Amino acid sequence: MPGKRSNNDGSVYRRKEGRWVAQTTINGKHVSRYARTEIEAFKKLEQLLERPPEPVVEQVEAPSPEPEPALPSLSLWVEQWLAMKQLRPSTMAMYRKTIGYVLRYLAAVPISELTPLMLTKTFARLQAETNAQRQLNLAHGYLKACLEQALDFELIEKNPMLKVPKPKWEEQEKAYWTLKQTKAFIETGLKEDRYWHPLFVFLVSTGMRISEALGLYWKDVDSKRNRVRIERGLVWSGQTWSIQRPKTKAGARWVTLTGSAIAALNQLQMPESVEAPIFRTHTGEPP
Repeated sequence: MPGKRSNNDGSVYRRKEGRWVAQTTINGKHVSRYARTEIEAFKKLEQLLERPPEPVVEQVEAPSPEPEPALPSLSLWVEQWLAMKQLRPSTMAMYRKTIGYVLRYLAAVPISELTPLMLTKTFARLQAETNAQRQLNLAHGYLKACLEQALDFELIEKNPMLKVPKPKWEEQEKAYWTLKQTKAFIETGLKEDRYWHPLFVFLVSTGMRISEALGLYWKDVDSKRNRVRIERGLVWSGQTWSIQRPKTKAGARWVTLTGSAIAALNQLQMPESVEAPIFRTHTGEPP
């Protein structure tokens, strides 16, 4: 039979399959070593008692820090900002066109690298290259609001546009027709047989915007009270157009029809359905 020792000294025994086992308790844990012979097992037990094995510590690699996400370029952030504003297609196109002046030179620059000096030089260069002073004036305001949103989202630490001088622009004085000139225009428009003359006379007589007039349907005309209801407008965005509701509640309103406005409508051929638009080409397209 195999020799045994006390629990503190460990033990040596033989397993059923024939292997010898040297076993002891170290630090409250059972430690075993296997051998082919009894003598070899006792030697391994002596080794365990002389120098207990060092506890195995599982090496866990610390997770590598995740790389910080790259900040968007100015052009990418402008698109994200516009998407959040939920603008009408026509307004969206105007914003893109206006900010596009600045993007000619700064589109690829990350927003975190924009500086007041860089932006000031860009606006100065654009003012020297183009006469679109009104557009540059608007671009300054749009870009300032755009980067202010980035500041709110903590994408940048400061808004560099706060220190960029705003391009100067003064609205030119508008010239208006006299009452005599207006009457002459209306009389000429009603006398001459030109396709779009009724539209021109209607616009001058009512003071409507062109988008409002093109959005009118025959059902909007109240001939008994000589008025027309504005409920929608036709808005162009690039090469496409769409019918849209007025931006504000005040935009939906009744407009009184003057004698010349009624005369202009009477020159048009009344369609079979009042659901048809008033001012269209022969193919049903707007001018």
